[in-house]
This record gives sequence, structure tokens and C-alpha cells, in this order.
Amino acid sequence: MNMLQYFFEDMRNSKGESIDNSGIFSGLRIMQAGEKYLLHMGKYPVITLALKAGKQSTFESAYKQLILR
Repeated sequence: MNMLQYFFEDMRNSKGESIDNSGIFSGLRIMQAGEKYLLHMGKYPVITLALKAGKQSTFESAYKQLILR
């Protein structure tokens, strides 16, 4: 997982209870950026897309690798 996912994602434990990730950001500037930004913390589903399989020599072969996964 990356920091953007920890910041934005509405993470839940196995019981469906919300997980508070704000401690991860303690001491970082985002916590002093104001309510405008903090209102978005833990509010969204996050989709992670890895394009590592798409590293091919041609666009066509990269496209085929990505759609096959």
C-alpha cells in the first residue's frame, strides 16, 4: 500500500469497523494543511492499478499483457 491509499481509503477491519490511519500522518504537513484536506481522509474506495506487466517492447504487446490479467 502507498501513502495515498492510507490517506484516502475507507479501510475496515474484519468486523466492518473503520480503521483510523491518522496516526501514520502524525507530524507530517498534511495534518497542518487544514480541514479542507482532512475532511477527505478515510472517505473513499481506492483502486490500485499496477502497470508492471505492461512493460513490453511495443504498445500492442503491452496492451495484450494488460488485458489478459
